[in-house]
Amino acid sequence: MNAAHFHLMFNHLPIVGLGFAILLSLLAVFGKSEDIKKLSCWFYILTGLLSILPIITGDGAGRSSDLPGYQ
Repeated sequence: MNAAHFHLMFNHLPIVGLGFAILLSLLAVFGKSEDIKKLSCWFYILTGLLSILPIITGDGAGRSSDLPGYQ
């Protein structure tokens, strides 16, 4: 795997994490659970931290030239 593969993989983590955190928040509100509210807050924080990874790997992905169709 090269930097472009990592960049594409890391690019989708915040999207999936945000969807999961929203589902947890809805479950916490309708289920009236304080523990799930705390867990959803931690997922928002984790998703925010994971959004740094595409920025870090983006420069290397832009330099990779071994992808099909790249000229």
